[in-house]
Amino acid sequence: MDSFGSQALLNAALTGDNKGNRESSDPEVEYRVKKVTEKFSECMQIIANEPSLALFRIQEHIRKSLPKLAECKMELGQMQQLVQGAYYDVDYAIRAVGEIHNSSESFSSMENLLKESIQRKKRLNTLSQESKAAKSRDAAMATSHKDDTGDTESAGSNT
Repeated sequence: MDSFGSQALLNAALTGDNKGNRESSDPEVEYRVKKVTEKFSECMQIIANEPSLALFRIQEHIRKSLPKLAECKMELGQMQQLVQGAYYDVDYAIRAVGEIHNSSESFSSMENLLKESIQRKKRLNTLSQESKAAKSRDAAMATSHKDDTGDTESAGSNT
């Protein structure tokens, strides 16, 4: 529509050129008025329905994508639990290694005590062997001393 036609239509509507006489009106103007009102009505209908159409599209999108999103959320929750469990395991291992590292003095003390225990055991074994050797020497000497005195022989000849 050209600007002259719309301007003439506007002027005619404002000034009331028709003066209530429909038969004397210009068919061109009526056609243009009808076109403008149809376009205006169409625009108003589109503007009025646009929010509801947009909401329908949003609802449709939500209906289609919500199950997928819910599934992803569940998977994410499961993964979060797995990661949290692994985090606790790693944290516990790190603390355990740190405590082992900090207890190196205790291990060196235990090592020294074990070495001392081994040396004492060796000394005790040596003393035990010496004691057994001394007892066997004493027993051997006692038997040889009895043989020399003849006590054991005389007891055997009397029977």
